Amino acid sequence: MCKFQSANKLLSSSWDGKAHTYAIVESLKPADQVTGLDLYIFVVRRRVDKKTKVTTCYVDVKSELLRDILRDVLNDIKGISLNESKLSVEQNLLYTTLPELELCKSRNEIAPLDQEGTLHLGLLVDYLRSAYADTTQSIQSLLPTGDITYDLLWALFKPNALVYTTCSGTHKPRCVRYNFGGEKKTMAGTKYWSLDCSYLGFNGEDLGLFPIELKIAKFRGAKYIKALEAFPLQYHAEARTVRADLLGCGRKFMSLRGTYHRCYNGSAFYVRDGQQVEVRIDGRIMVDAACFRKMNPNYFRPTASSEASSDDGSIVTSFDLASETSPDQCEGSVVGQAETTDEFLLICCPTVPGFSLRHKLWVEFAVADIKEIEWSSAPFDCLTLPDEQKETIMAVTETEASRDPDHEFDDFVNGKGRGVIVLLHGNPGVGKTLTAEAIAEHRQKPIYSISAGDLPTDTSQLESQLFKIFQVARHWDAILLLDEADVFLEKRAPKDIVRNGVVSVFLRTMEYCQGIMLLTTNRVTEFDPAALSRIHLKMKYDDLKSSAKGEVWRIFLSRACTAYGDPIISDGDLKRLSNAHFNGREIRNTIAIARKIAIKQKSIVLFSHLEKAVAASKEFLIEFNGPDHVSSVFL
Repeated sequence: MCKFQSANKLLSSSWDGKAHTYAIVESLKPADQVTGLDLYIFVVRRRVDKKTKVTTCYVDVKSELLRDILRDVLNDIKGISLNESKLSVEQNLLYTTLPELELCKSRNEIAPLDQEGTLHLGLLVDYLRSAYADTTQSIQSLLPTGDITYDLLWALFKPNALVYTTCSGTHKPRCVRYNFGGEKKTMAGTKYWSLDCSYLGFNGEDLGLFPIELKIAKFRGAKYIKALEAFPLQYHAEARTVRADLLGCGRKFMSLRGTYHRCYNGSAFYVRDGQQVEVRIDGRIMVDAACFRKMNPNYFRPTASSEASSDDGSIVTSFDLASETSPDQCEGSVVGQAETTDEFLLICCPTVPGFSLRHKLWVEFAVADIKEIEWSSAPFDCLTLPDEQKETIMAVTETEASRDPDHEFDDFVNGKGRGVIVLLHGNPGVGKTLTAEAIAEHRQKPIYSISAGDLPTDTSQLESQLFKIFQVARHWDAILLLDEADVFLEKRAPKDIVRNGVVSVFLRTMEYCQGIMLLTTNRVTEFDPAALSRIHLKMKYDDLKSSAKGEVWRIFLSRACTAYGDPIISDGDLKRLSNAHFNGREIRNTIAIARKIAIKQKSIVLFSHLEKAVAASKEFLIEFNGPDHVSSVFL
C-alpha cells in the first residue's frame, strides 16, 4: 500500500534574518506541518533570495523510487548532489530534462520499474508539463524559425550539452560542455546570461576538465540563435562539418601534450595585466605547456566574463611574467588517455601554450594552425664558407649532439664545461647568423636566438636570466644563438666598472651552458682573454669576395620566382652584380625589393627591377658608405 497521501505539495520560503536561514512562510494546516512533508511524493519549494528577491523553485524528492530514477537521468550533471538521501533539484533544470524523463517513462529504460515507481515518475512529468505549459508553447513557436528570447535562454541550454562558440584570442571555432547558467551583472551593472562550462585542457601536469565562463549580453525581443555569442552545437547550420573539424583539432591537441618543435602561421594571443593581446605569428615555435607554466607562473587564461581595460601595447618578451592573477587550475576531474572519447575530443582546448622562436613571445597558439616542419637544406647551401670551415663547425656540433651523457667530458665542477661554445666573428652580412640557421636546419633542431639587447644589464638579473635561458635551451635541445654578443666578449677596461661586472657574470655563467651556444660579434676590436679561453671554436668571417657574392646572388635569385616565372638575369649582369660592394644581407634585401616591384608590374624579376631596388637607397648608400659601395653597376 502506498505510504504517500498526495502527489505533491507547494511551499514558499524566505530568508529569516533572526534565525539566519530560509523558513517556510506559508500557513499550513496541522496535518501539513514541515515534519510531515515526507508523506508527499515530491514537494515544490519556492525560495525568495534574500538579496535579489528573485524566486527560485526547487523540487524536493521524497519518494525513494523517484529519487533513484532521477539519479540515473540526472547522472553526470554538475551542481547536483545525487548521493544525498534527500534529493533537491532546481525545477527549471528538471524541465530541461523533460524529454529524457518522458522517454524513461514510456520505455522503462531505467529499470526495472514497478508500477509505483512508474506512477511517481508520471506524476512528476505531468506536473512539469502543466507548470511549464506556457514556456513550452513559447519555445515551440520560436524554434521553428531559429529564434529565442533572452528570458528563455535557460531553457535553450541543457546540462552536458555541447555549446558552440569561438576562441576569443584566435577566433577559431570551439565547443565546451555546458554545466549550468544564470543571470549576472557586470561591474557597470549590465545584465548578461552566464554559462558555466567546462573544456578538456592540459596545463603541463594535468589532463582534465577546466572551467570557463561564457556570456550572452542581454537583448530585447527575439534573436537568431546562431547570432548568439554561444549556442548549442545542434543549432549550427554546419554542425556535422564543425564536429568533424573539432574532432581533428582534438586529436591534434592530444598529440601536442609535451615538448614539440613545430611551424605556425596565424593569430595567437597572450594575457598581460588582465588584457588579452592578439599577435600575428609566422615561423617556428615550441609547443610546451609545462615550460610555459614554469616561466609564466602567474599566467591566467581569460574567460568571457573577464572585464579588461584598454590595451597598453606592452609585449611579453622571453621571460616576462604575464598577469598577476591566479594560474589555470584543473577542476580535478582528470581524464585518462583511454577515456578521451569523441565527446571529450570535441571539447578540447583550441589553443596550446608555447614560445615563438622568431618573435620571442610566450603565447597561446591555435591548434588548427600548427603544422609539421618542412626541413630545408637551403641555409646550408647558401653558406659561402670554405669547405674546411664548414666541415669543422658541422663536426663540432654533430659530435656534441650525439654525445652519450654517461660518458661526457666534464669539468672538475659538476655541471660545468658540458657545452660547446662557438664564436662567429666578422662584419655584418657575411653569414654568421646564416651559419647558425644552417646548423639548426641540418640537425633538425630549434634555434633559440637571444640578442644582447634582450638581456638586462643588472648583474644579479643577468645571471638569473642566463641560467633560465640555458635551462630552456637544454630542455628544448635547441641551438642557442646569442647575437651581437660584443658587450660580453670585449676586453674589460679598468674604469668601466658596470661593463666589467656584466662581462664577469657572463663569463662565469657561460660555462654552465650544456648544449651548443653560438656567439656572433662584429664590433670587438680586442677580445677579453678570459672570454677566448672559454670558447671552444673561434671562426673569423672575411668580407665576401666576388665569387662568393656571385654565388649568393644566384642562390637568392633562384628563390625570387613570381607567378609569371623565374628571374632572368644574364651572366654578364650577374658578373657585374658580383662586383658590387654588397654583403649577403644587402643582396637578399635588394632581391626581395626587386621581387615586390616585379609582382607589382606583373612581371618576372629582371635586372631593371634590381636597379630600381638599389636606386631607392642609392643616395643613402653613397652618403654613408661612399660611391664605391654602390659601384658603377647601379650608377
